[in-house]
Amino acid sequence: MSGRRPRILFAWELGANYGHVTKVALAAEQLADEAEIFVALRDPVAFRDIAPDLAATVLPAPHARTRQQTPDNRPPANFAAMLTTEGWHATDALAAQVEAWRGVIGLVRPDLLVVQAAPTAALAARTLSLRFAVLGSGYDNPPLADPMPAFDAAAPIDLVRSQEARVVATANAVLERFGAPSVARFRDILEGEASILTTWEVTDHYVARGRLHPDHPPYLGHLPGLDRGAPRDWRGRPGPRIFAYLRPGTPPAAAGLAALMQMGPEADVVLAAPGISDSDRSRLAQRGVQVEAGPVQLARLLSDCDLGISHASNGVGASFLTAGVPQIGLPGHREQGMFARAIAHHGLGLGVEGRYGGDAVVRSIRQALGSERLKNRVGTVAAQLSDRAGVPPQVAVARTLRALVF
Repeated sequence: MSGRRPRILFAWELGANYGHVTKVALAAEQLADEAEIFVALRDPVAFRDIAPDLAATVLPAPHARTRQQTPDNRPPANFAAMLTTEGWHATDALAAQVEAWRGVIGLVRPDLLVVQAAPTAALAARTLSLRFAVLGSGYDNPPLADPMPAFDAAAPIDLVRSQEARVVATANAVLERFGAPSVARFRDILEGEASILTTWEVTDHYVARGRLHPDHPPYLGHLPGLDRGAPRDWRGRPGPRIFAYLRPGTPPAAAGLAALMQMGPEADVVLAAPGISDSDRSRLAQRGVQVEAGPVQLARLLSDCDLGISHASNGVGASFLTAGVPQIGLPGHREQGMFARAIAHHGLGLGVEGRYGGDAVVRSIRQALGSERLKNRVGTVAAQLSDRAGVPPQVAVARTLRALVF
């Protein structure tokens, strides 16, 4: 590093929307005055949407073009098995992605790689003996166990082991192709110089992390979101104040919209629904629901909100919790389902899973609004998190990374 500032490469490969780039942007911002920042991202546009002025070189991230079925045509049982749907299903496919990541790394020549939902980048780093750190909020920074923990505690252990063994065999074939040592366990692939856990215990997707990985890294707390969007205010009409963030186009979103149609006349409802159709927007507005076809500024609403509804994404769910707002999760995929179960496990909200319609969501809304126990529990936990707040999480993240490169 003689004669130049250290170079840090942030990598994001899996997932969508703004949660991933927010983590990268907040961490990179803390280090931009001291290091050269490079970011290789699945969605560069999303990054510049939230960090238009951050001094960083932006590159596209290699990632699988399409999702695959697992080799045994069964749902992936754990994080390792999930990767077979993301390009780890065959040696040639994974080798091509690793080759592409090696190309990115070779162009940047970083002193440190920061992996944010980018396991293939971590595998490529092993082929180059490059130091890396893992940055994640729970699901994308899973407990290091052997085998890796199942998404569902009821999953047969034989299934977990067999699916993971296929992934390890494929990874080892790729490592051999690039002349790198093999790994004995999948966890070895994700074990870098540091693991940075940006969540709280009560919002960790892996409820049993303490038992599964007793020496897990400390919980640094949830990285704050960037409160951007349209300004909306409550209308002041009688009834409970409900804020909902839904993405139309899935059965959970359809059920949520149907429930808000029913609740509109008896509640003060604000809905943020990116991509909502004009017809749905009009029907909801006729029922008294304020609708924004994009994000809204949360802080001004959550300070006086009785209930939050979302798809149980980590970012929105954590915002509800810090504001002391009980929540209902309508998960649309596995990661969201795990978050919804964590929230329910800790008594901070309700999760609705399986096949359901608007009536089921309305019942959950009425149950949540009528529960003083739920309201008190959320308020207590929010106060505890506020009292424990010390160093902001993004500052703590930067301290860890700084120690690895300076």
